[in-house]
Order: sequence, then C-alpha cells, then structure tokens
Amino acid sequence: MYEVREIYDYPAWDKFVEASPQGTLFSCAKWCYLFMDKFTVYGCYKGAELQGGIIGFITPDGFISGGYPCTQFQGIILKPGLENKYSITEELIKALPGKATVINSYYSPDIRPMLWESWKPIVRYTYLIRYPDLSRLEKDTRYDILHNSDEVKEADLFSFWKLYEVTFKRKGLPVPVSFEWMTRFYTAYEPTIKMTEHNGALIVKDSKRAYYLFGCSDGSRSSAKVVWETIKDCAEIDTVGANSKEIALYKRGFGGQLTPYLGATNV
Repeated sequence: MYEVREIYDYPAWDKFVEASPQGTLFSCAKWCYLFMDKFTVYGCYKGAELQGGIIGFITPDGFISGGYPCTQFQGIILKPGLENKYSITEELIKALPGKATVINSYYSPDIRPMLWESWKPIVRYTYLIRYPDLSRLEKDTRYDILHNSDEVKEADLFSFWKLYEVTFKRKGLPVPVSFEWMTRFYTAYEPTIKMTEHNGALIVKDSKRAYYLFGCSDGSRSSAKVVWETIKDCAEIDTVGANSKEIALYKRGFGGQLTPYLGATNV
C-alpha cells in the first residue's frame, strides 16, 4: 500500500513541509543546508502521492531528526488530514538506517509506532505564546520590563554575535555555533535582531509562527525587556526549549503555555 523512498527534490519537500501542520523551518532542506552536513529525506508514498516524510542528519551516532544543534525538532511530517495515520510513521521508521533518534513537533504527538518497536521515549518542553499580552506576564518579568530604562534598537548580526560570544565565555561554555554558521543563517532567513547595551534577542519566522532562537547578555541585568520588545507583536511564538530548570523559570515569565513535544530513540 505504501512505498518509502528517498526524496531528492528538496524544493518540493520544503513546500510539503510548509503545507503540513507539523512542518516548521527546522524540517526544511533549506535549514539543513545551513550545517553543510549530510542529510536525507525519506518520503512515504501512496502511488505517486506523498503522504508523509521525515528529514534528518546522517551522523556517526545514526540518523538524527530533531535535537541537532539549534534544531529543536524535526520528526514525522504528514499531509494535512492524515494526522491519525500512524501507519505512515510505521513505514517511515522501518526505512531508517539502523540507529535513529526522532523528535517530533508538538503537532505530531503520536510516537506509539516507535514505542511498539521498543524505542525509548523522549519528552521535552517549550513554551508557546499566542498573542503576547503584558498583563499575562508573571509579576517579576513584567516588573523587569517596565522598570528597565535601556533603549531597545534594531541591531546587526555582528553586534549580536559579539555579545553572544561574551554570553558563553562568561558561563565557561563553548559557543554552540560558529560565526560562519550564523552568517549563513542570517543570509538565508533574515531574522529580527533587537538589542540594548546589555542584552539581545533574535527571532526567526516561518509561515506558522516565530521562534525565539537566540539570546545574549552580559549578565549585568535582566534581558526581559529586549525579549519582550522582540516578541510582543508576534501572533504566536515558540520560545524554543524549556527543559533545564533555570531556562524554564525564565521563559515561563512571558506567559506562554507549557507545551511538550515527544520523540523516541532506538540507540
């Protein structure tokens, strides 16, 4: 009934992702090209019609679809109206090359086909904010915004990058991406960057929502104001991860809905 085969027409795949309820910029070939690493797309077909698919990176640890650097999730992408067709997921995971980790978006919660094959479940969280409203923010976050006199301005990538490097150096952590990667990303997606003298926030948008993908700070004061000024006009924004306690407590302050997204691994 179904046939799984590799997809090489990446523009057509990206259009499929855009039309799918589960599709985000992270599942587009355009996104994967940023890393200059090998990736593969598998499509599940019924006759000549694409029913669903999955994109992921080929790594020494196996096939990774979601959880790659800066890549919150990817996972199973389905044609609109086929959200309950777990048989498509069954066919796709059978075709994956050996070891695999698959992390779905919050609009693809059914990981049962992977669990039925004895994969180990993965549970992660983010906060989704719909129509940001200052009155819905937690008291401390709202206070930090209203009592911060720093001027928020549009900023360029180089200014953001300099403070981004400072952020990780003061924490004793490696910078997650290179300036070369950030430049490719900036050129491909033209994200919105806003900064004060002490903090910065970067969001990127696809056709469904915005994503608060990067933040930076010298640590001298709260970054709540610059984040708020960057996200406040978005109809929906994914704060991109709320898994560690420190990050979760900070992002919770902006009044979003705690939202799980699920995956599984056979590694």
